[in-house]
Amino acid sequence: MKKTVLILLSALCALSLFAGCGAAAADAEADKQFESPGDRYNYYDTADEAFGSGSESWTSPETGVSPDSSEKNYTNQSSLQLGQPDPNRKLVYRINYELETKNFDDSVAALISLAQSLGGYTESSNTTGGNGSERRANYVLRIPSEKLQDFIASAGTVGSIISEELTTDDVTLEYVDVESRLNSLRAQETRLLELLKEADNLSDVLLIEESLSEVRYEVESYTTQLNKMESLVSYSTVSVRLYEVIEYTPVVSTPLTFGEKLSRQFSESIQRVWKGLQNCCIWFFGNIVEIILVLALIAAVVIVHIVVIKLIIRRCRKNRSASSGR
Repeated sequence: MKKTVLILLSALCALSLFAGCGAAAADAEADKQFESPGDRYNYYDTADEAFGSGSESWTSPETGVSPDSSEKNYTNQSSLQLGQPDPNRKLVYRINYELETKNFDDSVAALISLAQSLGGYTESSNTTGGNGSERRANYVLRIPSEKLQDFIASAGTVGSIISEELTTDDVTLEYVDVESRLNSLRAQETRLLELLKEADNLSDVLLIEESLSEVRYEVESYTTQLNKMESLVSYSTVSVRLYEVIEYTPVVSTPLTFGEKLSRQFSESIQRVWKGLQNCCIWFFGNIVEIILVLALIAAVVIVHIVVIKLIIRRCRKNRSASSGR
């Protein structure tokens, strides 16, 4: 009986551990969705090449240190270039950044301060993580287009740039077309107002007012389109994804060989296993009271069943003995 109970308890403990590891693996997989794919990153030989040696670096007013002061205040230089501005073109710039930082709060403050110093503003933002896990922040910033190159030059002061993308849309023809239609509609509106003054019967007045209403609706619609394009041209959109990390993504200058890729993958595998074991231990010891109560309840049920079965077996044997004695 004791052996049976011990075996059942051991099996239940093993199942509990596997459940905890499964939950930890699920958490790790969920975290992985927010991680940036390292194969897309730009690689350099040394930290100096990765971060550069910029003399200017944002400093936290509270702590007096820059976001990456623990790493010698290196500045990761962006490779994006806007080119020479053309006043005759209507260009819409959109930039996507993925940054890593070891000092999340300082980097967030640096990002907001940088945008404000250039006359920009935060259009939207959200932060996830925390409570013992790495945090992640998504920011959508609007930066004056004439200051966008300054933002690019200072982006590395916020954190390590692991991914960057610039897209440019030329909306000159669309802008000119909408502007032309708007001017035509306004001229038509002016003509209808003149006809309305000259109208001398009710039917003509009603007809002109109906046409005037339609024209004014179109004028409002095209004006909205024109203002939206003007806003996109005047204020560029910068999307920033900021990741809190313990160690920066390693970088190298040349394509990885097969051996280097294998070594890197093996190292990442060890890190994932170690993180999974840590999560498993955290889950197990964090829920140890519930686990003990559940195991005790199951053990009690098993013991009761065993006792009942033994009593039934004894009664059956006694009945058989009694019938044999007769």
